[in-house]
Order: sequence, then C-alpha cells, then structure tokens
Amino acid sequence: MYDPRAHTHQERLNRSFGSFVRCPHLTLIIDLSSADKPDDTQKGKDNTMKTTIVILILSIFATIGMATDFTIESFKAEVKELEDNAAIASLSQLYIEGTEDVNLIRTVQTQWQQTDSDGAFAYFEMQFKKNPKSAQAVYYFGRLQDSPLDKIKLGRKAIELDKKWPYGYRLVLAPYSGLFSGREKPDNLELLMAELSNDAKYYRKLIKLVPDETYPLEFFYQYLMYSEKYKKALKTLDKRKAVNPKSVSDRDYAVTFARLGKFDKALDFSRKMTDSALENERIKPEEYIQMLNRYHVGALRQAEAYEQIISWYKNQEGHENNGAALYDMACYYSLSGKSDLALASIVNAADQGWNEVNHLKRDSDLNSLHNNPGWENAVNKVQAAWDSGADERRKYTLESKFEKDAPEWALTNVAGDTVRLSDFRGQVVILDFWATWCGPCRLAMPVLDNYVQNEKPDGVQVFSINVWERDPEKAKDFFEETGYGMTLLYGHNDLSKMYEFTGIPYICLIDKNGRIRYEEKGYGEALGESLITWTEDLLK
Repeated sequence: MYDPRAHTHQERLNRSFGSFVRCPHLTLIIDLSSADKPDDTQKGKDNTMKTTIVILILSIFATIGMATDFTIESFKAEVKELEDNAAIASLSQLYIEGTEDVNLIRTVQTQWQQTDSDGAFAYFEMQFKKNPKSAQAVYYFGRLQDSPLDKIKLGRKAIELDKKWPYGYRLVLAPYSGLFSGREKPDNLELLMAELSNDAKYYRKLIKLVPDETYPLEFFYQYLMYSEKYKKALKTLDKRKAVNPKSVSDRDYAVTFARLGKFDKALDFSRKMTDSALENERIKPEEYIQMLNRYHVGALRQAEAYEQIISWYKNQEGHENNGAALYDMACYYSLSGKSDLALASIVNAADQGWNEVNHLKRDSDLNSLHNNPGWENAVNKVQAAWDSGADERRKYTLESKFEKDAPEWALTNVAGDTVRLSDFRGQVVILDFWATWCGPCRLAMPVLDNYVQNEKPDGVQVFSINVWERDPEKAKDFFEETGYGMTLLYGHNDLSKMYEFTGIPYICLIDKNGRIRYEEKGYGEALGESLITWTEDLLK
C-alpha cells in the first residue's frame, strides 16, 4: 500500500516490495536454481516464476511512475517534507536520472547545490567525465563552476558538441551579466572584457534558436547597453515586450531613454512607475513626489546624467531647505568634478539637520573630495549635527518600544550543537538575521561586533542568524575571516514567517520574559546608539 509518509522512491519501494528493490538502479536477485534435470512439473514452476518476475518488475516501474510525476512542483513539494540533506541529495539524483526536462534538472541541481554543494559537484563532475561528448553533461557541470571564465569555457564546449541546443549558448552568455552590471569581482572584469569579443556572435544565434523566449533578448539588451548601442537596445526592448509584455519594465525604458538623452521620455516612464505604485497602494499620496524623485533620479544616475540630476533637484520646490536633497546634490556635484560646489552643499545639508556622518565618510561618490582642504571642515559640520541630535534619537528609540511573543527556535551553531531560544530566558537576547550577500547586513555587522566587544553588559546574548543563504558554509567562512564576536547560528526559511520580516538585516531585542520589545528593519546609522539604549532599558 502506498505510504504518503515515504518521501523518496527508495522509501516507497522498500516499504512496498522489501529491501531487495534499489532505486534508481533496479536490482533483482532471485535464485531460480533447480535439479540438474528438471521434470515437467519443475519446468511449469519455472515458467510461473518467470511470469511472476515480469509482473513484479512491471509493477515496480508502474509504482515508480505513480510515486512522483517528475515535475518542478512535485520536486519542491517533496523537498519541503525532507529535513535531512542526505535525503534531499538522494531525491535530487533520482529526479535527475528520471527526466530529460532541462528546466527540471536545473531546478533540482540548484536545490542540491544549496544543501550539499560538494556532493552535487562530485556527481555532475562524474557525469561529465563519463560523458565528455554529451553537451548536456558539459552544460550541467559548467553551471556549478565558481569562475565565470570556467563557465564560458564549458559553454563553448557544449556549443561545439550541439550547435542547435540553446543551453550551451546560455552558459556562455550568462556570466557576462556580471561584467555589464559591474557586480563581478574586479579581477574577473578585465578577463571577461577580453573574452566578450569572441562570444558576441552568440547573442543573435541564441535568439534565432529560441525566438519565443525572452531571456536571449534580455542578454542581448544588456550587451547593447554595455556597448553603448542604445538605439538597438531600445528596439530589443520592444521585441522582448512583443514576446512577453511582463518581461519588460517601465524602469528598463526609463533608463534606456535616459541613455539616449531623451530625458522627457525617461520622466514619462518614471511617472508611470510612480502612478502604478500609487494605484496599487504601495505608497501614500503624500509620498508621490518622493517616489517620483527616486525613480527618475535612479534612471538618470544609471545613465550617468549627473548634470541633469542637479537641474532636477534645483527645480524642486524647497530643495534649499531639504538636508537630504542637498546631500544628494553634493554627491552629483562630486561625480561631475565640481568639488567646491559639492563641499558647499554638504555644509548646507548639515545646516539643515542632515547628520549621517558615518554614511558621509564611506560614500564612494565623494571619494574625489577626500584630499580637498575643505573635506575635514565638511565632515566636522556633519559630526556636530549628529552629536546635537543624541537626546532626540534616544527619545525616539525608547518610544518605539512594543511587545509580542518571540517564537521559539532550535538552531545549530558552528560546532554542530543545538541552541534554543528558551535556554536564555532571564537574559536579554539580540537577534540579527543576515546573509553574506546582503550589503546592508555587512554594514550592520561591524556595529554589532563593536557592541559585543566593547559595550555589551552581562546578561545579554547576541546571535547572528544566517538566513536565505545558498551555501551556509559561506557564513562560517565569513565569520572566520572577520573574527566577529556574535554567535553564529544557521537559520531556516521559516524564521522569516515566524518573526514577520520580509527583508534583512532584521534585528530584534527579546526581553528576559521572552517578549520582543524592540526591532530594526534594515540598517540605520544610529544602530550602535540604539543597541546601548535598548539593552539599558531591558536590563532594568
């Protein structure tokens, strides 16, 4: 009888037929030996046995087919029911060997890599070595390479093996997205730039192979924007929209028109985005201008239209009394090479109450000002504005206090031990939910570390809970490299629902009775001060 508690084919088959059945490589060992000269009765028994074996084999394969539909949805559903990484690895291998659906295998491979990256790599490396003439084996192995250049090399090999299979082209072209966006490591950027001329021919070939797909057009659009071929990029956007209207955003059009110098057109699309946000109640009516500024300035910035941004701000009513606007103008003056105007705008921003001195010091937009004689004066002005607001920040911090139950959890630390929230009842607990890829998390963590090392009183525990991480080992490596003093725990995806956060970093403080009393969503410049204020209050 089918047991719904059996999560894998192996378990289902074992429960139905016994331990002699092994999946995915089916093995039947049955002793059919008889007397040296079997009589007719024995022959009849042998024939009956053979018939029974055939029926049994057919039944087993029918059970395999019924047990799982081999779809992305069924795989994800089964993975949710599994807790052990080894079981997920077994299920992944079963699905991979039971389908030729490329998108399903890609999904399974990604899941396997997240739970057991070494095991997934070893499996696909073995398949690659066994089938070096298979474009599919080359492609799947290439997807697991860390180096973008290794991906490209294997993608080219896949193309050589099967010029009509689109995924080899996809493997070659995908890594260049890191070059176009600037997100790739600096060392790789120069190498990718050198390789691009060899692979540019593949964009149009891929489009011809899969004309009904949008991803080749997206790749091509990125390439054209990087190559400053903006008119062709605009035409490519239109083609993408014709294939699938949802694949193109108003932001894409705003940036493209800004690159073409058609700023009125760019503004039209920024307005469309803002109107949509208002209609869908993502913003309030009083937030309309602020959101429009955000969209339009964002598009102009991507186009490096700094002079146009400055003019936009100057045309905003009351900008001379808006500290944040004056600071932004300082950044664009700096990027435009107008150092004196940038420094003057920083001082004016401080006079209007803008006081984020730590942000000022690390803002790369202002790097050109650091050797200017007026830089120190500008920093001191902002520092003075920050210092003068200490009492007001403390008052605001304490007024944000609330109360709700802190959900219980049991998580694993680096040593493999289980740590439970309830173990620390009677103490104040600080939780920091984070991931290595999260930029704001990386801003918050040095502040938390400084608090742990220099400010934390007795009776306070600080945990950094790693969530939404493809490879949890990265969290361990990151902590070893930085030497941070927080206690690292490995989280799970349910924590975001339990603690009701949709973004990270999410930091909350739990009082001695297990109640959440303070929280911070995202990173704020006052975090260091807030940690001290919060814990002083909760330790009373």
